[in-house]
Amino acid sequence: MSEDARLNAYLLIAFLTATVRTLYARAQHEWPITFSVGVGIFPSVPEDVDQVIAFCERLMYRVKALGKNKVRHRTFDPNEVDSAPPARLHSVR
Repeated sequence: MSEDARLNAYLLIAFLTATVRTLYARAQHEWPITFSVGVGIFPSVPEDVDQVIAFCERLMYRVKALGKNKVRHRTFDPNEVDSAPPARLHSVR
């Protein structure tokens, strides 16, 4: 992934996180919500949609396991999709 693409991904994650947190702050007394997100980065097109779904599901559950209000991203690696060890998760601050 190019540095420009990586920067754009970080900017999008930061924008989405800030937007949801702003909405949450405005509605704090109305809706007891938290927000966690896992962002998958796909430098190339996976072979099939099942790879995408499996990757995203694992990422979602790993982020949820970290606690409330977490944001993490992970780059798709087709060689890692079916592996058991957990992938590294990168924080976005």
